[in-house]
Amino acid sequence: MACPILSTGELSIREKIEQGGGRAFAGQLVRFPDIPIEGGIIIDSGGVAPGKFAIQLKRACGRYYGTLAPAFLAAIIARFKSTYALSAYVVDQTARYAGPLARMVDEPELKRVAPRFALAGVAGKLAEELGVFPASSEEIRRAIEWAYAAWMSDSATLTDTARGLRSLQGFLRGNPDRFESTIPRGGATPYPVRRRTGFLVRLPCDGSEAFALFDEAFREATGHADTRAIVQELQRLGFLFQNEAPRLKARHDIPQLPGRPRLITVRANFLAWQGPASTAAEMVAESEPDNRDKPPLSDGLSTDSSPTAVPPSARTGRYVPRRKAGETAKGRAR
Repeated sequence: MACPILSTGELSIREKIEQGGGRAFAGQLVRFPDIPIEGGIIIDSGGVAPGKFAIQLKRACGRYYGTLAPAFLAAIIARFKSTYALSAYVVDQTARYAGPLARMVDEPELKRVAPRFALAGVAGKLAEELGVFPASSEEIRRAIEWAYAAWMSDSATLTDTARGLRSLQGFLRGNPDRFESTIPRGGATPYPVRRRTGFLVRLPCDGSEAFALFDEAFREATGHADTRAIVQELQRLGFLFQNEAPRLKARHDIPQLPGRPRLITVRANFLAWQGPASTAAEMVAESEPDNRDKPPLSDGLSTDSSPTAVPPSARTGRYVPRRKAGETAKGRAR
């Protein structure tokens, strides 16, 4: 049987797990939702100075603790003639309360949290109806919606797949020098690429640019999350380039590699993605077909190293060659 727990502290559950060297997974975070408090917990002090109000509140809690719960339980027993009647009421009202909250998100993992917030709303509403809690139903509803919105606004609320996408985006932005360019850049001289993770390529279908990553490099870039789930989400969003559908990888002519290797290919405009609320239509000129089959991802590619990389412009997603001190557009200064 699940037991609701309410705890306050300086550290979130995620921070506490990571403090001990662990990794917080989405399944853990939906079981213990962290609600961040920004700008103080006292919103309306009724005209009293917030500091003085806080002192009065602490004194009142120290004097009157332990009175509401017994009164609430006694009122529940008087109203409901059996545990079955109480259970049926709670289940019905929780479903009603949770519906509007769950519709705010698409991910199943996040939908699972809505009933937890809804249960608190049902308890408050019942306490108000039984006359033991001096708050209106509207105030209770607004409080639950505020708490749910605060939880949703926290970056730690992301699913494992969404985290992997954020990690990938940060990796592409922060490591342009680990991608070897196959795109001519006006005669600029290439320079060595260390720890090569893939290539910057130009897509023949529309002339746009994309990152073509080796398997192991993609796992590194996504924080070793579920590779297949992240690739399929990129496909759904329209940021995955494919030229052998239903395969999720694309073949490329890479002069530095033998044959035509298959690589996970992410369109460069993925860098402009603003998160789960964004759609491919807003950022992708020509999106790929939404093919959700599950073809094999692993092609046994190796990762050797060689030169040339280009840093991004975060605003446009276009790439220009990196120049070092004294270097001109025509090449390096000698």
